[in-house]
Amino acid sequence: MREILLLSADRSERGLLDPVMKELKLRDDVEAEWFSFCPTQPSYETLLAFEEVLHSFNPDIVLVPTDRFEMVYPAAYAFHHGFIVAHFHAGSNSSNHPDDLNRRVISVFSHVLLANMPEHKENLIKQGEEPWRIHVVGSTAFGNIEIDTSLCPNKPYDLVILHPNPTSREKTEQDITALGNAIFGNADLEIVWLAPNHDRNYELILSTMRDNDFASYVHRIYKNIPRPQYLGLLKKCTRAVGNSSSFYYELQVLNPHAQLIQIGERNNGLVVPETETGGARRIAELLA
Repeated sequence: MREILLLSADRSERGLLDPVMKELKLRDDVEAEWFSFCPTQPSYETLLAFEEVLHSFNPDIVLVPTDRFEMVYPAAYAFHHGFIVAHFHAGSNSSNHPDDLNRRVISVFSHVLLANMPEHKENLIKQGEEPWRIHVVGSTAFGNIEIDTSLCPNKPYDLVILHPNPTSREKTEQDITALGNAIFGNADLEIVWLAPNHDRNYELILSTMRDNDFASYVHRIYKNIPRPQYLGLLKKCTRAVGNSSSFYYELQVLNPHAQLIQIGERNNGLVVPETETGGARRIAELLA
């Protein structure tokens, strides 16, 4: 029986990997387990725990997701200790944003590259990856999804997600100002604000969420919510304000009539090809 270890460090990637785990659990020829670096940045103790789990579980394949910096170390460690590494969401973008640099590094340490789209495969080939290692599998974003609208206000609302610029405190502050300009003074819309990821400078956004000037406009604040409730908020919002990549992926499918107000530079150069669903099943078959 093939044994597979799935890693996660962020709420968004866990939501994208949950359908893969569900497909793996349906099979009788694999055993799949999680190792999570959530909810905070990895500590020395967490890294030691990962190493212990890796050697005790001794998986045939370690599935490393996306582009978080927390995933660079486990990809490198697993590679150098002789484990097979598969990279989930490989090649999704080719900019020089820190997330995309992380993604490229993870791909370098990976034996199997799982790309959503043919365009992503081309990105990987341009980066020097061998074509035979690359599998175009489609998206998992809409596999086995559940939508829960229980957190949605009963009136029109903005859904706000603002992640920090990890390379610039000044640009993060500029993004906060731009966000205020976008949401202030619109009494017709309630505001639902989800906390940022834990990239550098995130504390600036957290403190802003508690600031009196913003608090007078913000109706609901959530630090973290289950994916079904998040998708419900996406599906029902009037405007999506901020810089979450999900505003370009899930929002465009679930709620194409919502107005998107992009803040800052975070998604500059992002190319979103037409979504092909069914990725979770294809990935499970490949890993098995």
